[in-house]
Amino acid sequence: MTDCSPEICVLLLCRDLMMTSSVSSAAANLGCKFRALSSIEQLADDSATAQGCLLLIDLAVPGLNLKQLSDEIPPAVLANAIAYGPHVHKERMVAAADAGIGMVLSRGQFHSSVQQLISDRLTRE
Repeated sequence: MTDCSPEICVLLLCRDLMMTSSVSSAAANLGCKFRALSSIEQLADDSATAQGCLLLIDLAVPGLNLKQLSDEIPPAVLANAIAYGPHVHKERMVAAADAGIGMVLSRGQFHSSVQQLISDRLTRE
């Protein structure tokens, strides 16, 4: 598994404390900086999104507007991003892919392999 360089971070747009804890642990195991965000506005204000951070998006964040996300986040960041949501919300998952998010998974797929997903995405950069 590849360690993160000091300038690489993982940003998680999520309000689920259990998932935040899992992702934080996975990022720490890889030596990555980690930051949890609760809104698109926080994400858009975070200048780190343009500096090689991996963006992870919980599609179940209340009020998450995928059009706003695609308007405010650089396309290169979205293309490398991973979104996840309940497997029964197929339309939402398709809309996320249509918004330019590079990988869209069910919550179960994401949760079971979060550390490997982070490592694989950061190795591609």
